[in-house]
Amino acid sequence: MSQHQVLHVKQVGPVSVVQPVTPEIVGRSFINVFSDELLEFVESEKPQKLVLTLTAVSNYSSEAIGGLIRVVRRLESQGGKMKICMKADLRELFKVTRLDGTLFEIHTTEDDAIEAFFRN
Repeated sequence: MSQHQVLHVKQVGPVSVVQPVTPEIVGRSFINVFSDELLEFVESEKPQKLVLTLTAVSNYSSEAIGGLIRVVRRLESQGGKMKICMKADLRELFKVTRLDGTLFEIHTTEDDAIEAFFRN
Protein backbone atom coordinates (compact mmCIF):
# COMPACT_ATOMS: atom_id res chain seq x y z
CA MET A 1 0.00 0.00 0.00
CA SER A 2 1.17 3.49 -0.73
CA GLN A 3 1.70 6.27 1.79
CA HIS A 4 -1.18 8.59 2.53
CA GLN A 5 -1.19 12.17 3.76
CA VAL A 6 -4.67 12.35 5.26
CA LEU A 7 -5.77 8.72 5.58
CA HIS A 8 -4.90 5.93 7.96
CA VAL A 9 -5.43 2.48 6.40
CA LYS A 10 -5.48 -0.89 8.16
CA GLN A 11 -6.65 -4.41 7.35
CA VAL A 12 -9.05 -6.29 9.59
CA GLY A 13 -9.09 -9.70 7.96
CA PRO A 14 -10.53 -9.23 4.47
CA VAL A 15 -11.87 -5.74 5.30
CA SER A 16 -9.94 -2.57 4.53
CA VAL A 17 -10.59 0.08 7.17
CA VAL A 18 -9.83 3.69 6.29
CA GLN A 19 -10.11 6.74 8.48
CA PRO A 20 -9.06 10.36 8.18
CA VAL A 21 -6.13 11.48 10.32
CA THR A 22 -7.91 14.68 11.36
CA PRO A 23 -11.24 15.27 13.14
CA GLU A 24 -12.33 17.88 10.59
CA ILE A 25 -13.14 17.28 6.95
CA VAL A 26 -13.70 20.86 5.87
CA GLY A 27 -12.17 23.31 3.43
CA ARG A 28 -12.08 22.72 -0.29
CA SER A 29 -8.36 21.90 -0.50
CA PHE A 30 -8.51 19.35 2.34
CA ILE A 31 -11.71 17.81 0.98
CA ASN A 32 -10.05 17.42 -2.44
CA VAL A 33 -6.99 15.70 -0.94
CA PHE A 34 -9.20 13.46 1.23
CA SER A 35 -11.43 12.46 -1.68
CA ASP A 36 -8.49 11.98 -4.07
CA GLU A 37 -6.58 9.77 -1.61
CA LEU A 38 -9.65 7.67 -0.90
CA LEU A 39 -10.34 7.28 -4.63
CA GLU A 40 -6.67 6.45 -5.29
CA PHE A 41 -6.80 3.78 -2.58
CA VAL A 42 -9.92 2.23 -4.12
CA GLU A 43 -8.41 2.27 -7.62
CA SER A 44 -5.01 0.90 -6.63
CA GLU A 45 -5.95 -1.64 -3.95
CA LYS A 46 -9.39 -2.62 -5.32
CA PRO A 47 -10.79 -3.62 -1.92
CA GLN A 48 -13.87 -5.81 -1.96
CA LYS A 49 -14.90 -4.75 1.55
CA LEU A 50 -14.20 -1.20 2.71
CA VAL A 51 -15.16 0.51 5.96
CA LEU A 52 -14.78 4.27 6.17
CA THR A 53 -14.50 5.17 9.85
CA LEU A 54 -15.66 8.69 10.66
CA THR A 55 -16.35 8.17 14.37
CA ALA A 56 -13.55 10.57 15.39
CA VAL A 57 -14.73 13.23 12.94
CA SER A 58 -16.46 16.14 14.65
CA ASN A 59 -16.86 18.46 11.65
CA TYR A 60 -17.75 17.19 8.18
CA SER A 61 -18.59 19.53 5.33
CA SER A 62 -21.46 18.67 3.03
CA GLU A 63 -19.05 19.50 0.17
CA ALA A 64 -17.21 16.26 0.95
CA ILE A 65 -20.26 14.11 0.21
CA GLY A 66 -19.68 14.46 -3.53
CA GLY A 67 -16.26 12.87 -3.14
CA LEU A 68 -17.74 9.98 -1.18
CA ILE A 69 -20.33 9.43 -3.89
CA ARG A 70 -17.56 9.15 -6.50
CA VAL A 71 -15.66 6.73 -4.26
CA VAL A 72 -18.62 4.42 -3.58
CA ARG A 73 -19.58 4.36 -7.26
CA ARG A 74 -16.02 3.51 -8.32
CA LEU A 75 -15.79 0.84 -5.63
CA GLU A 76 -19.09 -0.73 -6.68
CA SER A 77 -18.05 -0.68 -10.35
CA GLN A 78 -15.08 -2.86 -9.27
CA GLY A 79 -17.37 -5.27 -7.40
CA GLY A 80 -16.65 -3.86 -3.94
CA LYS A 81 -18.88 -2.61 -1.13
CA MET A 82 -18.41 0.23 1.35
CA LYS A 83 -19.89 0.77 4.78
CA ILE A 84 -19.44 3.90 6.86
CA CYS A 85 -19.40 4.29 10.62
CA MET A 86 -20.02 7.61 12.34
CA LYS A 87 -21.62 9.27 15.35
CA ALA A 88 -25.31 10.17 15.32
CA ASP A 89 -24.76 13.94 15.01
CA LEU A 90 -22.68 13.53 11.86
CA ARG A 91 -25.13 10.98 10.50
CA GLU A 92 -27.83 13.65 10.49
CA LEU A 93 -26.13 15.29 7.49
CA PHE A 94 -26.51 12.04 5.54
CA LYS A 95 -30.14 11.67 6.60
CA VAL A 96 -31.01 15.20 5.49
CA THR A 97 -29.46 14.53 2.07
CA ARG A 98 -31.33 11.18 1.92
CA LEU A 99 -28.11 9.23 1.45
CA ASP A 100 -28.35 7.27 4.71
CA GLY A 101 -29.73 3.86 3.83
CA THR A 102 -29.83 4.54 0.11
CA LEU A 103 -26.35 5.09 -1.32
CA PHE A 104 -24.51 4.68 2.00
CA GLU A 105 -24.91 1.98 4.63
CA ILE A 106 -24.09 3.71 7.90
CA HIS A 107 -23.27 2.08 11.24
CA THR A 108 -22.53 3.39 14.72
CA THR A 109 -19.26 1.55 15.33
CA GLU A 110 -16.39 0.22 13.26
CA ASP A 111 -16.95 -3.30 14.62
CA ASP A 112 -20.62 -3.21 13.60
CA ALA A 113 -19.72 -2.01 10.10
CA ILE A 114 -17.14 -4.80 9.71
CA GLU A 115 -19.54 -7.44 11.04
CA ALA A 116 -22.25 -6.25 8.64
CA PHE A 117 -20.22 -7.65 5.75
CA PHE A 118 -20.62 -11.15 7.18
CA ARG A 119 -24.30 -11.16 8.20
CA ASN A 120 -26.72 -13.09 6.01
